[in-house]
Amino acid sequence: MPQTQQIPQVPQSDTDLVRLAATLRALRTSGWYYEGLSWQESAEALQSTSPGTFLVRDSSDPRFLFSLSVQTERGPTSVRLHYVCGQFRLDAEPRLAPLMPLFECVVRLVEYYIEATKDSARHKEQVWVDARGHMYSHILLTTPLYKKQQLPSLQHLARLAINRATSQLPLPTLLLHYLKEYPYCH
Repeated sequence: MPQTQQIPQVPQSDTDLVRLAATLRALRTSGWYYEGLSWQESAEALQSTSPGTFLVRDSSDPRFLFSLSVQTERGPTSVRLHYVCGQFRLDAEPRLAPLMPLFECVVRLVEYYIEATKDSARHKEQVWVDARGHMYSHILLTTPLYKKQQLPSLQHLARLAINRATSQLPLPTLLLHYLKEYPYCH
């Protein structure tokens, strides 16, 4: 579940290193992380896709680690992923930053916005805002753009199927916790 509370101002460097290493491993497993892709290349890759198709890439801005590139109703766009004191969020103006949900992993951030897209009430509340502060469009994340040269492993696809089905099965709590440790549902 995302948090919207204030983040401690003093980073824990060991914690940050562990969290960033885990995030990078999770992203590399996802099949929709495009390491080294520029924003122009991401726009080109998303150009012929339907709205809601997305990928995660390295940010071209040295102040940020990652960017989320997504096809919107108005064409491809990218938003930086802000990391501070062990938490990720979508980049936002300072006055909006405290309202943004926080996540310990980029994959969990993406999964949250995919689920929010499915929930029509939450979907209408969340919008992309352009540099001038004008509403751009509703945040819509539906389909990851998997790398063509690196299809997901059979193990990953099996875990996705299991994660999608767990909410419908009466499983023991311990098993449900274990299954939820694998952050992917899409």
